Amino acid sequence: MPESTPVTFTLPSLPFAPGALAARGMCQETLEFHHGKHHQAYVNALNGLVEKNDTLKGKTLEEVIKLAHGREDLTPVFNNAGQHWNHSFFWNCLSPSGGAIPGDLEKKLVSDLAASTSSRRPSRPRPSASSAPAGPGWCSARTDA
Repeated sequence: MPESTPVTFTLPSLPFAPGALAARGMCQETLEFHHGKHHQAYVNALNGLVEKNDTLKGKTLEEVIKLAHGREDLTPVFNNAGQHWNHSFFWNCLSPSGGAIPGDLEKKLVSDLAASTSSRRPSRPRPSASSAPAGPGWCSARTDA
């Protein structure tokens, strides 16, 4: 019986042309670097890690993330799989015609931020990219909380 080809993860195509966000502040060069080099590096690293672990082969991205979560020996797998998922989600959150905050979310943000202004701590310097822990670099918000 022939060996099956292992599933590898791939960089998703952008849902818009690389220069489409220039009018919104992200130039084509920045977008191509972030997508084609930065995100691609997570995909390449993840594929290399999966190739070395038979338990992970043939799994979906979500399955890999679930299997690796909380396992110290699979921290690099979790980090690279998570960043691949985060970036794939991120590209679909961008739009050349987007940019407006939905009304209910804007009201909640303004309300919550205004209420917390008096208790704000002094800002701290941001860590350098080399010393910062892996993370999405942006946040998600819920309006049902």
